[in-house]
Amino acid sequence: MLVSCVEQVEYASIEESPLVVHCILTNDPVQSLDIRKVSGYGNQSVLLPDNIEAVLKNAAGETCCVFERKTANNWEAAFQPEYGRQYTLSIYVDSIEQIRATTTFPKEYYVMQFMKYRQGPLIQYLYCSCELRVPAVDDKGWKVLSGAIYRDKANLWIFPKDKDYIATTHPSVDNFNMSTLKVFDLPCFSRDSILTWRMEDNVGKRWIKEWYSDLPLFEQFVRIPFPKAFNNGEDPADISSSPLYTERSFILIANFPKKHSLANGRYFTVYEVSDELDLYLKSVYEKKVNKGRDMRLIYDHDNVYSNISGGVGIFGAFVARNEEKALRGYNGDFSE
Repeated sequence: MLVSCVEQVEYASIEESPLVVHCILTNDPVQSLDIRKVSGYGNQSVLLPDNIEAVLKNAAGETCCVFERKTANNWEAAFQPEYGRQYTLSIYVDSIEQIRATTTFPKEYYVMQFMKYRQGPLIQYLYCSCELRVPAVDDKGWKVLSGAIYRDKANLWIFPKDKDYIATTHPSVDNFNMSTLKVFDLPCFSRDSILTWRMEDNVGKRWIKEWYSDLPLFEQFVRIPFPKAFNNGEDPADISSSPLYTERSFILIANFPKKHSLANGRYFTVYEVSDELDLYLKSVYEKKVNKGRDMRLIYDHDNVYSNISGGVGIFGAFVARNEEKALRGYNGDFSE
Protein backbone atom coordinates (compact mmCIF):
# COMPACT_ATOMS: atom_id res chain seq x y z
CA MET A 1 0.00 0.00 0.00
CA LEU A 2 2.63 2.49 1.07
CA VAL A 3 5.24 1.71 -1.53
CA SER A 4 2.69 2.06 -4.32
CA CYS A 5 1.54 5.39 -2.92
CA VAL A 6 4.90 7.17 -2.75
CA GLU A 7 4.73 9.89 -5.39
CA GLN A 8 7.97 11.38 -6.71
CA VAL A 9 7.93 15.17 -6.31
CA GLU A 10 9.31 17.40 -9.05
CA TYR A 11 11.01 20.74 -8.42
CA ALA A 12 12.11 23.58 -10.67
CA SER A 13 15.87 24.09 -10.82
CA ILE A 14 15.64 27.59 -9.36
CA GLU A 15 14.12 26.30 -6.12
CA GLU A 16 16.14 25.20 -3.13
CA SER A 17 15.57 21.50 -2.53
CA PRO A 18 13.63 21.03 0.72
CA LEU A 19 13.76 17.90 2.85
CA VAL A 20 11.26 15.28 1.67
CA VAL A 21 10.03 13.24 4.64
CA HIS A 22 7.95 10.06 4.59
CA CYS A 23 7.08 8.45 7.93
CA ILE A 24 4.00 6.28 8.50
CA LEU A 25 3.52 4.92 12.01
CA THR A 26 2.07 1.39 12.11
CA ASN A 27 0.98 -1.11 14.73
CA ASP A 28 4.30 -2.93 14.29
CA PRO A 29 7.21 -2.93 16.78
CA VAL A 30 9.61 -1.14 14.39
CA GLN A 31 8.92 2.22 12.71
CA SER A 32 10.55 3.47 9.50
CA LEU A 33 11.48 6.95 8.31
CA ASP A 34 12.66 8.10 4.87
CA ILE A 35 14.42 11.47 4.43
CA ARG A 36 15.83 12.76 1.17
CA LYS A 37 16.35 15.79 -1.04
CA VAL A 38 15.30 15.80 -4.67
CA SER A 39 17.27 17.62 -7.34
CA GLY A 40 15.68 19.96 -9.86
CA TYR A 41 16.16 17.73 -12.89
CA GLY A 42 15.96 13.96 -13.15
CA ASN A 43 14.47 13.57 -9.67
CA GLN A 44 17.79 12.26 -8.39
CA SER A 45 18.16 12.13 -4.63
CA VAL A 46 20.79 14.52 -3.24
CA LEU A 47 23.22 13.12 -0.68
CA LEU A 48 22.16 14.07 2.84
CA PRO A 49 24.58 15.27 5.54
CA ASP A 50 25.55 13.01 8.43
CA ASN A 51 24.44 15.41 11.16
CA ILE A 52 20.71 14.61 11.05
CA GLU A 53 18.77 13.51 14.13
CA ALA A 54 15.13 12.35 14.02
CA VAL A 55 13.14 12.15 17.27
CA LEU A 56 9.59 11.00 17.99
CA LYS A 57 7.84 12.65 20.96
CA ASN A 58 4.47 12.22 22.66
CA ALA A 59 1.89 14.93 23.38
CA ALA A 60 3.68 15.80 26.65
CA GLY A 61 6.91 16.49 24.76
CA GLU A 62 8.63 13.37 26.11
CA THR A 63 10.97 11.48 23.79
CA CYS A 64 9.50 8.13 22.73
CA CYS A 65 12.36 7.04 20.49
CA VAL A 66 15.28 8.28 18.42
CA PHE A 67 15.56 6.98 14.85
CA GLU A 68 18.79 5.20 13.92
CA ARG A 69 20.16 5.73 10.44
CA LYS A 70 20.35 2.46 8.50
CA THR A 71 21.12 3.61 4.95
CA ALA A 72 21.68 6.92 3.16
CA ASN A 73 17.98 7.80 3.29
CA ASN A 74 16.35 5.36 5.69
CA TRP A 75 16.04 5.39 9.48
CA GLU A 76 14.44 2.91 11.91
CA ALA A 77 13.31 2.96 15.53
CA ALA A 78 12.16 0.17 17.85
CA PHE A 79 8.86 1.62 19.02
CA GLN A 80 5.20 0.56 18.99
CA PRO A 81 2.71 3.46 19.13
CA GLU A 82 -0.21 3.46 21.53
CA TYR A 83 -3.72 3.59 20.11
CA GLY A 84 -5.33 7.03 20.12
CA ARG A 85 -2.14 8.89 21.12
CA GLN A 86 -0.69 11.99 19.45
CA TYR A 87 2.92 11.99 18.28
CA THR A 88 5.27 14.67 16.95
CA LEU A 89 8.19 14.02 14.61
CA SER A 90 11.11 16.44 14.90
CA ILE A 91 14.11 16.37 12.56
CA TYR A 92 17.24 18.30 13.51
CA VAL A 93 20.11 19.33 11.23
CA ASP A 94 23.19 20.58 13.11
CA SER A 95 21.06 20.47 16.30
CA ILE A 96 18.57 22.93 14.77
CA GLU A 97 15.00 21.72 14.30
CA GLN A 98 14.13 22.01 10.60
CA ILE A 99 11.17 19.62 10.34
CA ARG A 100 8.15 19.24 12.59
CA ALA A 101 4.97 17.25 11.99
CA THR A 102 2.18 15.86 14.16
CA THR A 103 -0.24 12.96 13.76
CA THR A 104 -2.62 10.98 15.94
CA PHE A 105 -2.35 7.20 15.91
CA PRO A 106 -5.78 5.64 15.16
CA LYS A 107 -7.80 4.21 18.02
CA GLU A 108 -7.93 0.46 18.42
CA TYR A 109 -10.63 -1.18 16.35
CA TYR A 110 -11.48 -4.48 14.68
CA VAL A 111 -13.20 -5.20 11.41
CA MET A 112 -15.17 -8.41 11.73
CA GLN A 113 -15.54 -9.99 8.31
CA PHE A 114 -18.34 -12.51 8.04
CA MET A 115 -17.73 -14.14 4.70
CA LYS A 116 -19.64 -16.19 2.21
CA TYR A 117 -17.61 -18.06 -0.33
CA ARG A 118 -18.98 -19.72 -3.47
CA GLN A 119 -17.31 -21.73 -6.16
CA GLY A 120 -18.73 -22.46 -9.59
CA PRO A 121 -17.17 -24.93 -12.02
CA LEU A 122 -14.98 -22.21 -13.61
CA ILE A 123 -15.15 -19.02 -11.54
CA GLN A 124 -14.99 -18.29 -7.85
CA TYR A 125 -16.35 -15.20 -6.21
CA LEU A 126 -16.74 -13.93 -2.69
CA TYR A 127 -18.77 -11.42 -0.77
CA CYS A 128 -18.10 -10.31 2.73
CA SER A 129 -20.33 -8.73 5.35
CA CYS A 130 -18.20 -6.36 7.44
CA GLU A 131 -18.80 -4.80 10.81
CA LEU A 132 -16.54 -2.21 12.41
CA ARG A 133 -16.13 -2.74 16.15
CA VAL A 134 -14.29 -0.63 18.71
CA PRO A 135 -13.39 -2.81 21.71
CA ALA A 136 -15.11 -2.12 25.02
CA VAL A 137 -13.49 -2.80 28.41
CA ASP A 138 -15.37 -4.80 31.06
CA ASP A 139 -15.15 -4.41 34.85
CA LYS A 140 -12.07 -6.67 34.95
CA GLY A 141 -10.21 -4.53 32.43
CA TRP A 142 -10.53 -7.11 29.65
CA LYS A 143 -11.14 -6.00 26.10
CA VAL A 144 -14.28 -7.45 24.62
CA LEU A 145 -15.75 -7.20 21.13
CA SER A 146 -19.22 -8.59 21.75
CA GLY A 147 -21.74 -5.77 21.88
CA ALA A 148 -19.08 -3.11 21.37
CA ILE A 149 -20.44 0.24 20.24
CA TYR A 150 -19.34 2.63 17.52
CA ARG A 151 -17.80 5.52 19.41
CA ASP A 152 -15.58 7.01 16.77
CA LYS A 153 -15.41 7.84 13.11
CA ALA A 154 -12.72 6.23 10.98
CA ASN A 155 -11.03 6.68 7.61
CA LEU A 156 -11.12 3.22 6.03
CA TRP A 157 -9.21 2.14 2.92
CA ILE A 158 -10.24 -1.40 1.89
CA PHE A 159 -8.27 -3.43 -0.67
CA PRO A 160 -9.30 -6.79 -2.14
CA LYS A 161 -6.60 -9.41 -2.26
CA ASP A 162 -5.72 -8.85 -5.92
CA LYS A 163 -6.41 -5.08 -5.99
CA ASP A 164 -8.68 -5.53 -8.98
CA TYR A 165 -12.27 -4.35 -8.51
CA ILE A 166 -14.37 -4.04 -5.38
CA ALA A 167 -17.95 -2.97 -4.60
CA THR A 168 -19.61 -1.97 -1.35
CA THR A 169 -23.08 -1.21 -0.05
CA HIS A 170 -21.75 1.32 2.46
CA PRO A 171 -23.61 4.63 1.91
CA SER A 172 -20.58 6.79 2.83
CA VAL A 173 -18.22 5.39 0.20
CA ASP A 174 -16.11 7.97 -1.64
CA ASN A 175 -16.78 7.85 -5.39
CA PHE A 176 -13.55 9.41 -6.63
CA ASN A 177 -12.06 6.15 -8.03
CA MET A 178 -15.32 4.61 -9.28
CA SER A 179 -15.03 2.66 -12.52
CA THR A 180 -17.59 2.44 -15.32
CA LEU A 181 -18.31 -1.21 -14.45
CA LYS A 182 -21.01 -2.76 -12.27
CA VAL A 183 -21.03 -5.90 -10.11
CA PHE A 184 -22.80 -7.78 -12.90
CA ASP A 185 -19.73 -7.12 -15.10
CA LEU A 186 -17.57 -9.35 -12.90
CA PRO A 187 -16.32 -12.46 -14.73
CA CYS A 188 -18.42 -14.74 -12.53
CA PHE A 189 -21.51 -13.26 -14.20
CA SER A 190 -20.29 -13.52 -17.78
CA ARG A 191 -22.54 -15.39 -20.21
CA ASP A 192 -20.04 -18.25 -20.50
CA SER A 193 -19.82 -18.58 -16.74
CA ILE A 194 -23.60 -18.52 -16.23
CA LEU A 195 -24.01 -21.33 -18.78
CA THR A 196 -21.83 -23.55 -16.56
CA TRP A 197 -23.83 -22.95 -13.39
CA ARG A 198 -25.42 -25.90 -11.70
CA MET A 199 -28.92 -25.48 -10.31
CA GLU A 200 -27.59 -25.05 -6.77
CA ASP A 201 -25.13 -22.40 -8.02
CA ASN A 202 -27.97 -20.44 -9.58
CA VAL A 203 -29.93 -20.48 -6.33
CA GLY A 204 -26.93 -19.38 -4.33
CA LYS A 205 -26.05 -16.50 -6.68
CA ARG A 206 -29.59 -15.27 -7.23
CA TRP A 207 -29.52 -12.70 -4.43
CA ILE A 208 -26.50 -10.95 -6.00
CA LYS A 209 -28.20 -10.74 -9.39
CA GLU A 210 -31.44 -9.43 -7.92
CA TRP A 211 -30.11 -7.07 -5.24
CA TYR A 212 -26.60 -5.92 -6.12
CA SER A 213 -26.04 -6.31 -9.86
CA ASP A 214 -26.13 -2.51 -10.33
CA LEU A 215 -23.63 -1.74 -7.57
CA PRO A 216 -20.71 0.24 -9.06
CA LEU A 217 -17.25 -1.29 -8.99
CA PHE A 218 -14.27 0.69 -7.71
CA GLU A 219 -10.76 0.32 -9.04
CA GLN A 220 -8.29 -1.37 -6.66
CA PHE A 221 -9.86 -0.20 -3.40
CA VAL A 222 -12.71 1.64 -1.72
CA ARG A 223 -12.31 4.63 0.59
CA ILE A 224 -14.99 4.88 3.29
CA PRO A 225 -15.05 7.82 5.73
CA PHE A 226 -16.83 5.71 8.35
CA PRO A 227 -19.24 7.91 10.36
CA LYS A 228 -19.58 7.89 14.13
CA ALA A 229 -23.14 6.60 13.90
CA PHE A 230 -23.84 3.98 11.23
CA ASN A 231 -26.89 1.86 10.52
CA ASN A 232 -27.55 0.07 7.25
CA GLY A 233 -31.26 0.81 7.51
CA GLU A 234 -32.29 -2.83 7.36
CA ASP A 235 -34.92 -4.33 9.64
CA PRO A 236 -33.04 -6.61 12.08
CA ALA A 237 -35.83 -9.15 11.71
CA ASP A 238 -34.97 -9.53 8.00
CA ILE A 239 -31.21 -9.78 8.36
CA SER A 240 -31.14 -13.56 8.79
CA SER A 241 -32.37 -13.98 5.20
CA SER A 242 -29.94 -11.44 3.69
CA PRO A 243 -26.16 -11.24 3.23
CA LEU A 244 -25.98 -8.71 6.06
CA TYR A 245 -24.80 -9.82 9.47
CA THR A 246 -26.14 -7.03 11.69
CA GLU A 247 -27.79 -3.65 11.18
CA ARG A 248 -24.28 -2.19 11.52
CA SER A 249 -22.64 -4.25 8.80
CA PHE A 250 -22.10 -3.59 5.11
CA ILE A 251 -21.34 -5.75 2.09
CA LEU A 252 -18.09 -6.00 0.10
CA ILE A 253 -18.07 -7.84 -3.23
CA ALA A 254 -15.04 -8.72 -5.34
CA ASN A 255 -13.93 -11.23 -7.93
CA PHE A 256 -11.12 -13.67 -7.17
CA PRO A 257 -9.12 -15.99 -9.42
CA LYS A 258 -9.80 -19.67 -8.93
CA LYS A 259 -6.26 -20.33 -7.70
CA HIS A 260 -7.06 -18.77 -4.32
CA SER A 261 -8.39 -21.14 -1.71
CA LEU A 262 -9.80 -20.63 1.77
CA ALA A 263 -6.47 -21.59 3.26
CA ASN A 264 -4.93 -18.41 1.84
CA GLY A 265 -7.55 -16.26 3.58
CA ARG A 266 -7.37 -12.49 4.02
CA TYR A 267 -9.43 -11.58 0.99
CA PHE A 268 -9.84 -7.99 2.15
CA THR A 269 -7.35 -5.84 4.03
CA VAL A 270 -8.78 -2.86 5.87
CA TYR A 271 -6.61 0.12 6.81
CA GLU A 272 -7.80 2.68 9.32
CA VAL A 273 -5.66 5.74 8.66
CA SER A 274 -5.02 9.00 10.46
CA ASP A 275 -6.64 12.16 9.12
CA GLU A 276 -3.28 13.36 7.76
CA LEU A 277 -2.55 10.11 5.92
CA ASP A 278 -6.11 10.01 4.60
CA LEU A 279 -5.70 13.43 2.96
CA TYR A 280 -2.27 12.48 1.60
CA LEU A 281 -3.40 9.17 0.09
CA LYS A 282 -6.44 10.67 -1.54
CA SER A 283 -4.45 13.55 -3.07
CA VAL A 284 -1.84 11.08 -4.38
CA TYR A 285 -4.46 8.82 -5.91
CA GLU A 286 -6.39 11.74 -7.39
CA LYS A 287 -3.17 12.92 -9.02
CA LYS A 288 -2.61 9.40 -10.36
CA VAL A 289 -6.19 9.10 -11.65
CA ASN A 290 -6.07 12.52 -13.35
CA LYS A 291 -2.58 12.15 -14.76
CA GLY A 292 -2.72 13.04 -18.42
CA ARG A 293 -6.07 14.82 -18.09
CA ASP A 294 -4.88 18.03 -16.45
CA MET A 295 -1.48 19.24 -17.70
CA ARG A 296 -1.14 21.58 -14.73
CA LEU A 297 -0.43 18.56 -12.54
CA ILE A 298 2.93 18.07 -14.26
CA TYR A 299 4.19 21.46 -13.11
CA ASP A 300 2.45 21.80 -9.74
CA HIS A 301 4.08 19.85 -6.91
CA ASP A 302 1.85 21.48 -4.30
CA ASN A 303 -1.21 19.43 -5.29
CA VAL A 304 -0.20 16.54 -3.01
CA TYR A 305 -1.20 17.10 0.62
CA SER A 306 1.65 17.47 3.10
CA ASN A 307 1.65 18.10 6.84
CA ILE A 308 5.44 18.56 7.07
CA SER A 309 6.38 21.95 8.48
CA GLY A 310 9.72 23.07 7.03
CA GLY A 311 9.66 20.56 4.17
CA VAL A 312 7.32 18.34 2.16
CA GLY A 313 6.05 14.79 2.52
CA ILE A 314 3.83 13.04 5.04
CA PHE A 315 3.85 12.03 8.69
CA GLY A 316 0.83 9.84 9.34
CA ALA A 317 -0.32 6.54 10.81
CA PHE A 318 -2.45 3.53 10.03
CA VAL A 319 -3.71 0.32 11.61
CA ALA A 320 -4.11 -2.64 9.24
CA ARG A 321 -6.60 -5.44 9.89
CA ASN A 322 -7.48 -8.60 8.03
CA GLU A 323 -10.45 -10.75 8.94
CA GLU A 324 -10.52 -11.69 12.59
CA LYS A 325 -11.49 -15.04 14.13
CA ALA A 326 -15.21 -15.12 13.42
CA LEU A 327 -16.54 -16.37 10.09
CA ARG A 328 -20.21 -16.52 9.19
CA GLY A 329 -21.59 -18.12 6.05
CA TYR A 330 -25.03 -18.28 4.50
CA ASN A 331 -26.94 -20.92 2.50
CA GLY A 332 -24.61 -23.79 3.30
CA ASP A 333 -21.57 -21.80 4.45
CA PHE A 334 -18.39 -22.53 2.53
CA SER A 335 -18.14 -25.02 -0.29
CA GLU A 336 -14.98 -26.62 -1.63
